Order: sequence, then structure tokens, then C-alpha cells
Amino acid sequence: MSSDPYRPPSANLEKTKEPAGPPPRAVKISIGLFVVSIVLSLFTAFALQVGLLGKPLPAAPSPVLTAINTFVSLALWGALVYKTYTGANWARWILAVFCGLGAIGLGVTSFIPDVWNLLPPVMHVSAVVQTLLQVAATVLLFLGPSSRWFRAQ
Repeated sequence: MSSDPYRPPSANLEKTKEPAGPPPRAVKISIGLFVVSIVLSLFTAFALQVGLLGKPLPAAPSPVLTAINTFVSLALWGALVYKTYTGANWARWILAVFCGLGAIGLGVTSFIPDVWNLLPPVMHVSAVVQTLLQVAATVLLFLGPSSRWFRAQ
């Protein structure tokens, strides 16, 4: 109770949390792996569009639509990676879901020869490397020190 009789009653309903500190090493490595995957994706999309890595796909959309799709996708990934780095647990889970869907998509696509054979070989390598990077990054986000850090946020 307050010593001031004219002050209305109050309750401390919000728990103030101490900052959990900087992200652990596993989170930093994970973020780095996601950034490498994003840069690889951007490079592959650009190189395919300008013809550096072979002929474009036969049913490829216009360069403008490809640029818009690439920009929106990479902006979304970049925002999620940034929010994960700042400790947003929800962003970590969304990245995990996207990574899982991407791995499933790669697995399904690789077993459909009509689709897989349409892609230039460099796309096969890029997709596999990006998926491996993202899976490794996601695993690092859920290891012990990383999980404790996200729970403390």
C-alpha cells in the first residue's frame, strides 16, 4: 500500500524482463547461414535472368515479374532472419516452417522427372545447397543455447 492516501490503488501486473543479452554463437552462425542462402538465391535468380548460367526456363515469366517475385521473397526472408536475430521466437518458428516446406518441395520435385529435368543443372545445385544451408541454420536455432536464449526473450 502506498503511503499517499490520495493515490489510487495499483497493481504491478506486468512482469518486467531483464534483457537476455546478445544472441548465442549458434544463433549468429544460423543467421549467417540464412544470409548466405539469401545471397545465393539472389545471385542464381539474377544470373539465370541475364543468361549467365544457361538459357532461361522455357515457361519463365517476364523479367519484371521475376524481379518482383525475387524482391518480395527475399524481403520476407530478410525480415524473418532479422527478427530472429533480435530474439523474436515467432520468427524462428516461421523460418522453421518455411525451411521444412522448402525441403519437402525439393524432395517432391526431385522425384518428378518432368519438372526436375526442366531446370538447368545449376538450379539443381543451388536448390540443394540452399536447402542444406537452411536446414543447418534451422537446426542451430533449436539447439540448447539458442532455445534458452529465445525463451528468455
